[in-house]
Amino acid sequence: MSTHVEITLKSSWQELLGKDQNEIPESVRKERWQKWLELMAAKDSEYAAMWQNTENCDGCKHLNGSWCDSMGLPCTINPILTLRHGMIGMACCGAGYEAIETSCKASQ
Repeated sequence: MSTHVEITLKSSWQELLGKDQNEIPESVRKERWQKWLELMAAKDSEYAAMWQNTENCDGCKHLNGSWCDSMGLPCTINPILTLRHGMIGMACCGAGYEAIETSCKASQ
């Protein structure tokens, strides 16, 4: 698949993100996703905000903005539910959630 495609609101999930992680470089997937979000925000800002809601990923060490570094996908793009049914989900289905480790030392 060519890395240069015109992104529109009618672009398929596969056009945006590829069939799997290896098909399109992550930097290109991020760029395409950002373009789609910008187009969606111009049309329906509430709907765009839903796709950027990372509430279920808060506190996960893989969360990078609204991107899941572990899965190489937007946090709300579930590889099965979203790609097949257009449903908002979690990139890792919650199975890849790893809490950010904090070091708290009690004062003595």
